[in-house]
Amino acid sequence: DNDVSKAHKLLAQALEWREARKPDVHDYAELEREARTGKIRVAQKLDRWGRPVVIFDNTVQNTKDPDANMRFLAFNLEHALRRMTPPVEKYVIFMHLGDGP
Repeated sequence: DNDVSKAHKLLAQALEWREARKPDVHDYAELEREARTGKIRVAQKLDRWGRPVVIFDNTVQNTKDPDANMRFLAFNLEHALRRMTPPVEKYVIFMHLGDGP
């Protein structure tokens, strides 16, 4: 909608979030622990429109640390963003919501 002030506000919020959450700083032992069961992952292949596919599967949840879960989610979303090539600007999120362990 070409609203420059709205875009400025959204960009400022995104930069504040990145500064606070630091999605580019990783604790690799924590990532390995969170990734062990494949509860969140980015598919190796892109969909037919060239978009990365992020897969959430709560049936294989293996930890109870919400902060670690959020850092792992941010890591995977950043990974999906880095897999995009122009003109792709979106990714697909597939969620398998079932009874957990």
